[in-house]
Amino acid sequence: KQWYQRRVRGKVVYLMDRALEIAPACVQYKVTRAECLALLGRYSEAQQSANDILRNNSLNAGALYVKGLCLFFQDHLDKARQHFLQVLRVDPDHSKARNAVKDVKELERRQRDEEENVSREE
Repeated sequence: KQWYQRRVRGKVVYLMDRALEIAPACVQYKVTRAECLALLGRYSEAQQSANDILRNNSLNAGALYVKGLCLFFQDHLDKARQHFLQVLRVDPDHSKARNAVKDVKELERRQRDEEENVSREE
């Protein structure tokens, strides 16, 4: 957790890999690893990890959040919002998902504003 808080995500992925060698069934380690992969921009690996988790538990809030995060960073805002809202249905107290929904709305608002400014200039 200390490494994660310092945002040394590459090290966290390494540590989660080592931890999963010892406790291969630990879902929290898998989710933490997947989230760090997404934050590192390694979206396909993160999505694969999230999908593996969701195969065993289709309502795992952490894995759904990771999928939403990957979609958000790949600019698929509608799909990302859907995943974040699904996380909140499963876990209403998931603060990261709640903040992510706000981020999606803010980004969409900015994009609309930019589009309006471009159309006014023409």
